[in-house]
Amino acid sequence: MSIFRNLNIKYMNREQLINRAKEIFKKISNLTYVSLFLASGFAVGYYSHEMKSHLKTSEFDHVRTVKNTSAAVNESGELLILDRISGDYSIYSDSVGKMIFDIYASRLYYQTK
Repeated sequence: MSIFRNLNIKYMNREQLINRAKEIFKKISNLTYVSLFLASGFAVGYYSHEMKSHLKTSEFDHVRTVKNTSAAVNESGELLILDRISGDYSIYSDSVGKMIFDIYASRLYYQTK
């Protein structure tokens, strides 16, 4: 390697030997830093891609139309939103179900008035 060129320890005095060791150490440490940065960049890129592929999609990514969904409130007041095409459903807490039911009931009440 080029970092070990002209390394005749017999003919060097102490200061030259220390300076030469410092140069060699500096070159090796620079190579180590570059390789560590490359490896850490690769690891960050790899694991960020892995984590993005495992993320769940949000329920709010798409708009549900009346034609494709049904809504119901069960006996405990929980709101169920059913997808007619796939058969999947989501259950929301009783406070959400009661609020939606009250809004729907008041709208029907005012339409008949």
